[in-house]
Amino acid sequence: MMKTKGFVYVLILLVGLFTSCEHKDLYLLGDREMRVNVDWSLFDKEPVTGMTMYIYPDSSDVFKVETQNIDCAVLDLIADNYRFMVYNQSVSEFQTLEFVDMEDFERAYVRGATATSKWYSVKSEDEVISQYPQWFGTYCSDTIGVTPDMLEGYCIPFQGENKPEDYQMLLTTLAPENVVYTITVNVHNIRQIYNLSDVRGAISKMARGYYINKGVRGEEYATFLLEDWSVSHNPDDQSIGTVTASFTSFGLPSGHNCDPSDNILTLEILLVDLKTVIEIPVEVGDLFRVSEDVQDNELSLVVDVDLNYTLPDVPPADGGEGGFDATVDDWGEEVIHDIEF
Repeated sequence: MMKTKGFVYVLILLVGLFTSCEHKDLYLLGDREMRVNVDWSLFDKEPVTGMTMYIYPDSSDVFKVETQNIDCAVLDLIADNYRFMVYNQSVSEFQTLEFVDMEDFERAYVRGATATSKWYSVKSEDEVISQYPQWFGTYCSDTIGVTPDMLEGYCIPFQGENKPEDYQMLLTTLAPENVVYTITVNVHNIRQIYNLSDVRGAISKMARGYYINKGVRGEEYATFLLEDWSVSHNPDDQSIGTVTASFTSFGLPSGHNCDPSDNILTLEILLVDLKTVIEIPVEVGDLFRVSEDVQDNELSLVVDVDLNYTLPDVPPADGGEGGFDATVDDWGEEVIHDIEF
């Protein structure tokens, strides 16, 4: 009796299939694929050549997709709740970043890789010198549910090799944005600037990393080296000048109080004798401001330091005329003069 009843059920199913679709066009689909679109229009720092997407299910292991298709990821999912994280390029392409706890959606963290210096000496055992982070655009979704009904297979008549449009279901669209700051440091009112040959610096206690899901800077901080400077002169007095340098970082760390001592800018100025180095530490924790000429989605901070310092006269090396030279590689036998500032 049970076998007869089962045969009747199968017969009814076959009749339904063949009456709902012409036999020559019948294409029986499996579970529907889920598509996650990615809109990169808010990330304009550099061309996006690839992306990494992490998928966090509630009930199974995290997995990721690395692809050169930057427009979408097509996923075979099961019924569950999901959260999605995407960022430009892939982990292996980043040379200046480290990724930590990426398997944990709540703790996923990106930070600058460590750097070394031949001239800057860390001031404590826990001080870390960071590389400049590359441009990093990322986005995290809210929880999105995939139900059995959304995945259910079906048959549909169609001609040709292309699958029908509704073979895939659009689940969500992610819109990554840049999270890396540009920091510009201007040191003004350097008098007798014709005695300056080169300058280098370091700024302490900047944010080293960023919690991707939380969208906040981490408490971890690092020192960033400033080794590429330019000089501009006061149009009314060419002997007074400003030195400027820029770098990228994740901004100011979580818990930053804007106290002057929160960040120290250490300047080393090489004079034209190519041996006298003046070291000047300056408290700048209260000098950070948002740049005035930036676009809405650009992250930019400016530090303006009024140094008001006169460089001492020294004879130029080898009897030359001296002057600023950003190409100086070897600062020679340095005689360092510490200036209280």
